[in-house]
Amino acid sequence: MTMMKKQLGQAFALSVVGAAFFNIMPLYLGTAQDHFDLSPDQTGLIGSSFFLGYTLITCLAFFVLPRVSWHLSGVIAIAVATSAIGLTLQAQTLSHLLVAIFLAGAGYSYLYGMGTTIIGSMPNETRNFGWKIALEAVFGAILLTVIPAYILQDYGFKGLNIVLMAAALLLVPLFRHTPSRQIIKKEGSTASTAARIPFWLSLGGLVLFFSGETMAWSFIERVADQHGFDADQVGLVLAISLGFAVAGSLCEAYGAARIGFGRSLIVVSISYLLALASLLNITSDAFFLFVMGACLANFSIGFGLPVLVAICSSHDKAGDHVILTVPAIGIGAVIGPGSAGLLIVHLGYDLMLVVSGVIVAIASGVHILASSSGGDN
Repeated sequence: MTMMKKQLGQAFALSVVGAAFFNIMPLYLGTAQDHFDLSPDQTGLIGSSFFLGYTLITCLAFFVLPRVSWHLSGVIAIAVATSAIGLTLQAQTLSHLLVAIFLAGAGYSYLYGMGTTIIGSMPNETRNFGWKIALEAVFGAILLTVIPAYILQDYGFKGLNIVLMAAALLLVPLFRHTPSRQIIKKEGSTASTAARIPFWLSLGGLVLFFSGETMAWSFIERVADQHGFDADQVGLVLAISLGFAVAGSLCEAYGAARIGFGRSLIVVSISYLLALASLLNITSDAFFLFVMGACLANFSIGFGLPVLVAICSSHDKAGDHVILTVPAIGIGAVIGPGSAGLLIVHLGYDLMLVVSGVIVAIASGVHILASSSGGDN
């Protein structure tokens, strides 16, 4: 196996672990809400706190990664992430929990940023980003299957956090394949301010997209709970729905380059709007609509996220700005759960889902504009 393939494998592993919290967020937030007896707006703050740490650290990593040892800083990030998750087990108040989750977000995001930077510097980035999201979803599906069935009943919130800690610790032996420092940039290592405009537009669209998608995904388990659906069945559906995220990512990996970014974004928007239509029409005896909504929503995320990151990467001629897609995702994830919780408290679940759909549609429009201005399809 060539060194490039080993480094790509390591990048996938870093991304998979770094994305684990997001992929099990509905389960994590629902478990935390029950464990700490929180209101929906307080529960939303947990997700926002994680992604606030996630965003701040990956913004800092944009300046730090070219200047530090990736081996040492990666191991430090694992130590921070696992220690912070450990602190959640000692939390007695919401404020203590939010601080611990903030630190966990900082640690996991650094790992995710390293993985994204490596992938963005390599050939075939559109396909690799598709595989990246697919692998993240597969790992999330495994966690969503195993944790409700074997962990929560006996070990509860504590067991859930221990699983997240163990996943990060498994990365330590793999760091021998990580580049020691910043890897080679793409050709064309300089770009004028005007040439960067499509990149910044697409980055803004990525923030909007993830804000909208995260609003619904963070509380989709609570939507099911509102209609009295069985918790074990809901957990199984969420795990199955991540299989649709995998399918979406694989469709992106092999189809986006053929149909172009513009048509890909139309697919993303239509699938997400159909998901919301299903969720908005759920009744207590229409569990199949929840299944459709969850699966279509995750197909949209699985297809859309690598497309949007690939659009950003295509406008990053030097290959040194692609890491900013990670804090962009983080900003969206900070905005999403917190604003969703507030909307639910004051206006209900249905209006939250409608707002989510409007934001995703706007995000797709911004990306189409960025792709047009950058000369992409």
